[in-house]
This record gives sequence, structure tokens and C-alpha cells, in this order.
Amino acid sequence: MMACATCGHESAAFDRCPFCGAGAAGSREERAGDGERTGAVNLPAWEDPAVSFPLNLIETWRRSVFEPGAFFADGPFERAAVRPVLYYLLVSVLAAALSLTWGALLPATQPGFVETLAEIMNVAVPEAADTGGSIGRLADFFLAPFWAVLYLIIASLVLHAFVLVLVPGRRSLTATVRTVCYACGPGVFAIVPFIGGWVAGIWGVVLTVIGLREAHRTTTGESLRRMAAGGRPAGRLPAAGRPARHCPCGKRDLTPRPAATVVVATQAPAGLEFLLLQRPADARFGAGAWAFPGGAIDADDARATWTDRLPGVGEAAACVAALRELFEETGIMPAPLRGIGSDALTGARRALLAESIPFSQVAERLELDFSSTRMAYFARWITPRGAALRFDTRFFLLWLEERPRRVRLTPEHEAAIWTTPAAALRRFSAGRLPMMFPTTRTIERLAGFRSVEDAMTALGDVHVEPALVRLGVGEQGVTPLAPGDPGYDEVS
Repeated sequence: MMACATCGHESAAFDRCPFCGAGAAGSREERAGDGERTGAVNLPAWEDPAVSFPLNLIETWRRSVFEPGAFFADGPFERAAVRPVLYYLLVSVLAAALSLTWGALLPATQPGFVETLAEIMNVAVPEAADTGGSIGRLADFFLAPFWAVLYLIIASLVLHAFVLVLVPGRRSLTATVRTVCYACGPGVFAIVPFIGGWVAGIWGVVLTVIGLREAHRTTTGESLRRMAAGGRPAGRLPAAGRPARHCPCGKRDLTPRPAATVVVATQAPAGLEFLLLQRPADARFGAGAWAFPGGAIDADDARATWTDRLPGVGEAAACVAALRELFEETGIMPAPLRGIGSDALTGARRALLAESIPFSQVAERLELDFSSTRMAYFARWITPRGAALRFDTRFFLLWLEERPRRVRLTPEHEAAIWTTPAAALRRFSAGRLPMMFPTTRTIERLAGFRSVEDAMTALGDVHVEPALVRLGVGEQGVTPLAPGDPGYDEVS
């Protein structure tokens, strides 16, 4: 017997787990697909090849300076830092040029002005008597990139050392470098006489704090609490210590926990596309597997009193949980926003993730109305008996008219992709897209529809029966079975 490193399922020796499809020890094909499967979901305009220069520079500067919460929440933080470093150099040199221009215009009336601005922008300044000289200013300009790079290296190393101590759930040094690069925008404000330098310095610190918070998946308060509690990673599930195992039937039979999941589908030229999220390697359930957004139904979901503003699909508590989990895990809000700004939506999501406010209050404060949201309740899967963790999960299909430009992930997931049923099943068969059994069966079902509209029409009228997964034993080891599969009725 051997245990799958992804889902913990135990069976005879295998090359690919019969339950979740993962390679036994991470096959060569599976490892080769790592770069492909992450997808470029959350890209700043500066890194988006679809946005041309200089619009990409201007839009990135605007969002990072004036919408820092939403900008840094988008990530991504583990991409190469080459483009962010180039952005940092361009903005720093531009700010230095503007600062030196003011220095040439106001050397006499503003004593110390040039020095103050140059210090903020990390520009080398000669002695005060020489600052008015054109040669000195020209030398300062050409030295600006050198000082900017030096500051970037020192700041990144110092800040990351601080992060290493404060945040157990940290990401790599690359995330810190990207944060410092994109937090440089306020340096341009140093051209404003008298107060510009102070504004640039203070707002630069604020952006750095916001960026580090999002980059390393924590908040200042949560980090301090984690340190006091022994350093459990902020925002992460507790480490399981070992993969969740499927115990032999009869040893224990846990009551399945009610849960909900949602297949977010859009219409693409290639047909129906849907969203998949990858669970982290240390997740207690389905570690490393790709799945639809979803999670357990909580008490607030079950007490929902605003069912008149939900899609009329039944299973009100599960429907609320599916919408809540979608918003928490991806930032996608399928309800009409009616003038709600991105900052208000980001703040509500952050409060929801911090568990400082229930979803019902978010819905009330933002006046969310999901009654026009197109959803269908089409399946219900129950984890096999004897599993260490069991869920009774309702499956919903949600139709989005347009695919969101960004998916804002939380630490509960490592990556996101939009894919078609055919592409997902092909990569699953090749061992490059590990998925749980109900996920693959759902995708196989979606593969029969040419469009989202066809799927909504067909699945909106189905009568849903609970499908308890059973584990059959054959020549290939243990195999998950669904109702209707050959041998299902012979397995207890």
C-alpha cells in the first residue's frame, strides 16, 4: 500500500492516484506543467502584453498610488521581478529628473530644497555650492539609476529580513522585491515645492506596508497575534503534519460537513470556459489538487434572511456559501455593484477574510442583490465513508457574461486558471492537473455542452440526488465509484 502525496488516498502501488489523478511522486509531466498551469491571471498593466507603452506605465502608476489596496491584492507576487525592476528604474529616473529640474529653477529661493528631494529619491548631490551647476546636475541625473538600484537592493533585503521574523506564512524574496518596485510611485510627488517631499516619503511608506501585507499574506495585527500564538502562518490552514488519509471503512464514519462549490463559467470562442483554483500543498483536504471555488457552509450562511435577493435555485444556505466562498477566494462579485467602488469592495472582502464581519452584513452594507445572477443547482457529492475529512457538497453553475480580468487569490490557493472541459480533462489524463474525483466527473459532464447557455438550460432543470462516492477494489487498486458506475452497488 502507498499513500498519495496529494490527497492522502491509500491503495496498491500506482503511477497516478486513482482518486485525485496526481502522479505518485510528481511525475516529469506533472512537474513540466507547473509553469503552464499557473496562468497569467493577475497582471499589472505594466506586465500585461495587451497594454501598450506608455499606457501601461501610467495605469500601473495610477493604480499603485491611488488604489494600492486593490493593486497589491491582485498580485502576482511570485512572477519574475524583471519587469517590476524596469518600472522602478523608469519611475525613479523620472522623479530624479523632475527633482533636479526644480533644483535648477529654485536654488536660491529654497535653500536645502534640492538636497531634500535628492535624498528622498536617493540621488547623489554634490556640495551645496555646486548644486546650481549644470554639470553637477547632469552628473546627478546619470547617477540616479545607480543609487536607485542600490536602494532597491538594500531596502528589499532589510524588509525581507523583517518579514522572515514577523510573518511565518511569507512568500519568497521575489515578492518583497516586487513590492518595493511598485511602491516607488509617490517619488514623483517630490517635485511639488515645500510639501512634496513629505508626501512622497510618507505615502511611499504606506504603499510599502500595504504591499508587504498583501505580498506575504498577512496583516500587521494578525502577524503580531501569530507571533504571540507561536507563529502559525497568517491566513493559512493549520498544517496537517501529514496528508489526510482515507481510512478503511468501518474504523470511523464521520458525519459529512455541509459545503458548497461553484463552477464559474464564461462563454469563450473555444466554447464553455470555467475557473479552477489550486489548493496549497499543505491543505488538510485535497492538498495540491485543482478544484472549483467553494467551502463549508457556516452558521451565518444557514441563518440567511435575505433569500429574496438570492437566485431562485433552492438550497439557500448552500447558495449563500457558494457566493461567499467565491468572493472570499477570488474577489469575484457576480451581483450588480450599483456604483460600489473597488476600494469599498476590497475593504469588505478583507473584513470578511479577517472574520470581522459576516457575509450577511457585507450584503446589507453594499446592498447586494443576486436575484438576477444566473445560477443552477445541479449536483451533490458526498465524500466516501471512512475518510478523515468528509463533506456533503452542493454544486452550483454560475454564468458570468464576461470573464474577470483578474482573480485575486488568497493563501487558500496557489494559482488559478481558466480552461475548457476538453483541455482540463486532457491535462488530467496526462497527470499534469490533479483533481478530486467529483471535480473530474463534473468536468466530464460539462464537456457535453457546446455553450454556457446550453449547460444552464440543461442543468437548471435536473433533479439532484445525493451521490455518495464509494471506493471499489480491483486489479488497478482502489477506484472511486459514483452511482451508476459498474460495481457501485456491490461496494458498501
